[in-house]
Amino acid sequence: MTGNSTLPPLINAIEIYKVLDLPKLETDQDEVSAMKNIKKTYGLTKKVSWHGDPCAPQLYQWEGVNCSYPNSEPSLVISLNLSASGLIGTITSEISKLTQLKELDLSSNELSGEIPAFFADMKLLKLINLRGNLKLNLTVPESLQERLNSKSLTLILVNSETRPSNPSIITKDRRVTYPEVLRMTNNFERVLGKGGFGTVYHGNLDDAQVAVKMLYHSSAQGYKEFKAEVELLLRVHHRHLVGLVG
Repeated sequence: MTGNSTLPPLINAIEIYKVLDLPKLETDQDEVSAMKNIKKTYGLTKKVSWHGDPCAPQLYQWEGVNCSYPNSEPSLVISLNLSASGLIGTITSEISKLTQLKELDLSSNELSGEIPAFFADMKLLKLINLRGNLKLNLTVPESLQERLNSKSLTLILVNSETRPSNPSIITKDRRVTYPEVLRMTNNFERVLGKGGFGTVYHGNLDDAQVAVKMLYHSSAQGYKEFKAEVELLLRVHHRHLVGLVG
């Protein structure tokens, strides 16, 4: 300030430094390399936290990453969530180098190509979520199917969970046209019952019997409630519940 100044001093910037205690060891170097290669493969430059060590310090883990911290041993990545991260291309084999990975979420991206067989060799992996990758080939490799059959792994595809109850069938989103409904119900020939939202008709689709529920021409609120019911049934999977086709 000078004698002619009429305003108080203005602080333009300030930096505060704090000493952090780092009792945990840095992340295993093979896993650090794998994580950096995953970042490079998918161009994850917008993830601000994806710099430095993925797991250390513990308070500053990379976004979407959870780690284990064994005593006197390097940290390890145990879950990776890259949901809705704009991933494009095939599923990189760098993921297989995360040897302690238990959960992997790659949902809601634009992944394409095959479901990799290396998932079957990741013995600690318990959950894979690939829902919402419309370009992905949903054929499950034989070795991975064996893991599903043994109930040691859950694989989520689109709006279904692939489980060993009927391993050859993978349910997908399916849009059924009105002419198809007419054919499968034989022009609404047989009524099975009536509910709060509409009439239920008997039908046949792909050599299997189906129940077709037609929404009454009602209010917008009725449609919203009907839609909410359908969305709930799509998420719930149980052997005593009828599966939805479309």
